[in-house]
Amino acid sequence: MAKYYTYDQHTRIPDIVLISSAALNRMSDGNRTAVEEAAKESTEFQKQVWAEAIAAEKTKAEEMGVEFFETDVAQFQEAVAPMYEELKAEPAKYALFEAIRAEADD
Repeated sequence: MAKYYTYDQHTRIPDIVLISSAALNRMSDGNRTAVEEAAKESTEFQKQVWAEAIAAEKTKAEEMGVEFFETDVAQFQEAVAPMYEELKAEPAKYALFEAIRAEADD
């Protein structure tokens, strides 16, 4: 067993749920709303269940002597900032990056 664990935030939940635009567009407004609400509810449920599972496993690991470390996200973001500036030279890719970032901030 590893004696050290760093929360590097490379793994995130909830899992991504995808649906084709064609399928979504064929739905009635009511069904589409129901699918969107179910997706939001499942996201919150998954976050809760995941947090509980992690807490339980962390307790077990700590009992076995594992040390946990948090990362400095701001320091990482500062280090990679030049990559995002370079990405602005490719507008289509930068637009995609901005769209993903906007979803992450919600």
